[in-house]
Amino acid sequence: MFTHLHVHSHYSLLDGASSPEELCQRAAELGYTSLALTDTNNLYGALSFTVAAREAGLRPIIGAQITQSLCPEINEPYAVVLARDTEGFSELCGLVSERRLNPNFELQTALQKTSCHVAILTANLVLAKAVSTAKAGREVYFELVDHSPRGDPGRMFQACWSASRAGIPVVISNCVRFSRPDEYFLHKALIAIQTGTPFSNPPAAAITTAAAYLKSPQEMRERFSGFTGVWERTARLAEKCRGLPIMGNFRLPAYACPAGESEFSYLSRLSFAGMRQRYCPPTPKVLTHLARELEIIEQKNFSGYFLVVWDIVREARRRGIPFVCRGSAANSLVIYCLGLTQVEPLRHGLFFERFLNPERTDPPDIDIDFPWDQRDEILEYAYARFDPKRVAMICTFIKLQGRSAIREAGKLLGLTDAEISKFNCRLPYYGGVNDILMAKTRIPECHDLPIQEYPWRDVIKLAARLENTPRHLSVHPGGIVIAPDRVDKIMPRERSSKGLVVTQYDMYSVEDSGFVKIDLLGQRGLAVIRDAGRQAGLDWNAIDPTRDVASRALLAQGRTLGCFYVESPAMRLLLRKLRCESFELLTAASSIIRPGVSNSGMMRMFVERHLGRQKVQYAHPCLKPLLSSTYGVMVYQEDVIKVAHAVANISLAEADQLRQCMSKKRHWKKMDTYRERFFKGARENKVPLEAAREIWRQIESFGGYAFCKAHSASYAYLSFQSAYLKAHFPAEFMAAVLSNQGGFYRPAVYWEEARRLGLRLHPPDVNTSTWKYRSERRAIRAGLLHVKGLQHAHIEKLVAEREQNGLFKSLADLLQRTTLSLKEAEALIQAGACDTFSRNRAQLFWELHLARPAHPRRSNQTSPELPLTTQIDVPLVRGPDPDEALAMEFRCLDLSPRAHPLMLFRGRLSALAGGSGKLNPVAARDLQQHTGRQVWAYGWLVTWRLTRVHRTGEMMKFVTLEDLTATFEVTLFPDTYSREGHKLNGPGPYLVRGRVENDHGAITLTAERIENLSAERKAGIGTL
Repeated sequence: MFTHLHVHSHYSLLDGASSPEELCQRAAELGYTSLALTDTNNLYGALSFTVAAREAGLRPIIGAQITQSLCPEINEPYAVVLARDTEGFSELCGLVSERRLNPNFELQTALQKTSCHVAILTANLVLAKAVSTAKAGREVYFELVDHSPRGDPGRMFQACWSASRAGIPVVISNCVRFSRPDEYFLHKALIAIQTGTPFSNPPAAAITTAAAYLKSPQEMRERFSGFTGVWERTARLAEKCRGLPIMGNFRLPAYACPAGESEFSYLSRLSFAGMRQRYCPPTPKVLTHLARELEIIEQKNFSGYFLVVWDIVREARRRGIPFVCRGSAANSLVIYCLGLTQVEPLRHGLFFERFLNPERTDPPDIDIDFPWDQRDEILEYAYARFDPKRVAMICTFIKLQGRSAIREAGKLLGLTDAEISKFNCRLPYYGGVNDILMAKTRIPECHDLPIQEYPWRDVIKLAARLENTPRHLSVHPGGIVIAPDRVDKIMPRERSSKGLVVTQYDMYSVEDSGFVKIDLLGQRGLAVIRDAGRQAGLDWNAIDPTRDVASRALLAQGRTLGCFYVESPAMRLLLRKLRCESFELLTAASSIIRPGVSNSGMMRMFVERHLGRQKVQYAHPCLKPLLSSTYGVMVYQEDVIKVAHAVANISLAEADQLRQCMSKKRHWKKMDTYRERFFKGARENKVPLEAAREIWRQIESFGGYAFCKAHSASYAYLSFQSAYLKAHFPAEFMAAVLSNQGGFYRPAVYWEEARRLGLRLHPPDVNTSTWKYRSERRAIRAGLLHVKGLQHAHIEKLVAEREQNGLFKSLADLLQRTTLSLKEAEALIQAGACDTFSRNRAQLFWELHLARPAHPRRSNQTSPELPLTTQIDVPLVRGPDPDEALAMEFRCLDLSPRAHPLMLFRGRLSALAGGSGKLNPVAARDLQQHTGRQVWAYGWLVTWRLTRVHRTGEMMKFVTLEDLTATFEVTLFPDTYSREGHKLNGPGPYLVRGRVENDHGAITLTAERIENLSAERKAGIGTL
């Protein structure tokens, strides 16, 4: 039977319009028994297509269209290369990799090097002849395509005759770009996005015709009715092509050990040497546990994997780069003895089987965090150390989703960026295009979105069709593959826009191919601890922050804004409720805050039981030895494994697979199977049905993804280090937080926290500031990184010039000695960074423009031509008043060293306080004194979180505000949110009336009324 051998999916990025699943579904509907996928210069969708084809009852055929250039036009010569067998698939991977990585790639030469394990189709007869004559036995075919509106048999017969004369066999195809005729407009839209042209006028050379859809066998037979032999040859070729993606069997990284050592013997020697350093002396329990772990590692053949990670971390330690082992790997005593984690697994009761057990069928992950600005240094080492051909980062696909789909659709239909941004900023960050209708009806801020009006009606309709289409390739946050041999024997590689070589498979396809990934992740919290610790001169080997009184108090009081992982509003409230002082309790808190535990009600149960306000109970007696340390509540992922094993006799391997189903992976369809298995095992163990139901409810709630205990413990240690720095070295700590641009909040929030800590805040200054923030005893000097519009390279040159040739004497001197553009100089003036020159900002603007040449120049011109003198006379003009200067700084920096943004509204705020009939708002730091009362409070928006009530599905909102004294949390329950939520637009300030609640020491304001006091919303104040 005829088979389409040249088919593009949406993995032919911004060209193909249908997903592999849609193509397979349509092919099955049309009665095909096989189908090929041949995306342009890639095998991105090879595995997903293989799965989809088999599910649709089709035999998959894998290939790729290889082009001479990486950005081909429709009429450019190409070749479709199909894998005939497993060797052919490996050859195809290598060919695609060469096309992507070799800047001197030459299509004809590359095809002439191919073997008989692949088949080649091309519509270019010259190319077909050159490849065919280069080596006997190679299967080269001339591809006959007819995309004319009504068919062009004369031209087709002529092409077929020419190919036959040249001795090139002919096959037919339709060069498919979309599954159905009505998707032609989507192909045009994607080409327009790709080329940056209007939807109405994409370049003709880049677009195919409306005939390039997946035609039925009958349509193809009618169009090629006179080509009987060609039809049969196409079917025979399809039968020959059976090369599929290589899957299964672990492909573990190999490690070059010292002479005379095997991987296992070397790992054992390193582990026992580390054990003797960590334990003085090691106990029989430690020896037994270590030996058991090593036995399992040898049994699973993972020794080389452990050694590769140890080698990378050893190099980081040699270079002075901090790191932390996250995830379940920290459960392992071997990992601890190798020095990869500071969390001692036996002391904290960590469960090794969560990381690795004899029955586990998938590979474990070892995830290592490094400072975000040094992660690339470690990656470069890994590429060099283990052979660049064996190493690749894992790719990910950035798809058009929600807001991005609307943005692209709006641009295609002629809307400006400003118009699209104004619409998009009202939409929730999560969800897809279809969720916009829900947002309009259920999210008050979106009630007046004009989604039924022109042009937004058309924009949303187009965006819905664009949604979930891959837009471009990106790099996984940390996943790296180190193969035992060349990566591209199994999957192709290419170079990312960042310059790193990456796989063409995403994380799941990489795992399905048998590769064991290593996550080398970049983390800003580690960089904060590194920078602040160095400024403070700390030696962490001599400090145990978990025993520090000041650090414990800071955590218990929830004063953790800026501290790694424990600074979100919800986490700070939880710390106050728990009065969290100990490392063990913080470890639990780091997991119960996760959605799986918190949304199920088990977080509340944990808090009540910890505080002694609820009796500790167990759903079944067998749970007591497993959950006694967490008050009978399942908190960690390991708890699922242990409880399922104990209650239902589910094996460790099955229980771990159950745990995977509920983590953010891909196996939710298996949950019904595990549910039946659980209840069957519980019955056999004579566990009462009601108890089994409650236990399963708790297990199922982990679908929201709790942490494993080792991960929580690793993060808890970093949280304690952050708390120690904030408690003892606040200036160094806050400067590091601001410099690394990391954390839950925007920079202005940390700036105000520094002010509340009593630190002096100095503005950016061209004569003292660097790119980063810097501590100056009990003060912080603002860096230049947050001045909008500055190029990092220009600031680096400015600092180097200042250090080499002295301070700048005037603005003209600054301009003459640096490469600043006009716009950059204007930004520095507005930010107050040029106030050091003893002229007000209005005079500085005069000086700036007088220092420019007389003739017109572009505003982004660098290296301006200046007079020889650096002394320029300027008019005696009045500078901006304090409020004008403050507003200028907020526009340029999003913060002000001199005052809180609320000071811009001090007149209106003063009118609300004092005197008869006034509102008398309560300061945030005093709210606790008004517990149970109705009060007014005001504040500037810090952050917010939208959530859905679990039982009713109604929307509610949590808002964090700050005044001049502290931050405070405001809760808008569904009724209030639906009534008042539309006023929550912009940063505020907001005036809130509500009831002060005290939940075990966590103070919140339950809102009943909200007013937006910003200058844009004048109505309402007079009616209060």
